[in-house]
Amino acid sequence: MLSLALRLGTEILAALIVGTFGGVMLDSWLGTKPGFLIVGLIVGIGGGVANIYRAVGGYGYAIGYRDAQEDSDHRQNATAVPPAGPNASEHKGEA
Repeated sequence: MLSLALRLGTEILAALIVGTFGGVMLDSWLGTKPGFLIVGLIVGIGGGVANIYRAVGGYGYAIGYRDAQEDSDHRQNATAVPPAGPNASEHKGEA
């Protein structure tokens, strides 16, 4: 549990730092003081929440991770051995 708590704290802190740093850099480059800082902070909060949602939900970080898991589960079920017995001919083609 401690490792999960540290990971979630790190996720949101890193997203906030990156968003805020990006906003400050854009503000200094364009000469607008609080505008992009606020936008970067909001984007950082959103990114942190999204990272926490993915970490707690077990979705991972790869694109299509959930689809790959479903495909893997489907392939495992498709290669299952069909039932044997008197009604085995009825189950052909279901796998």
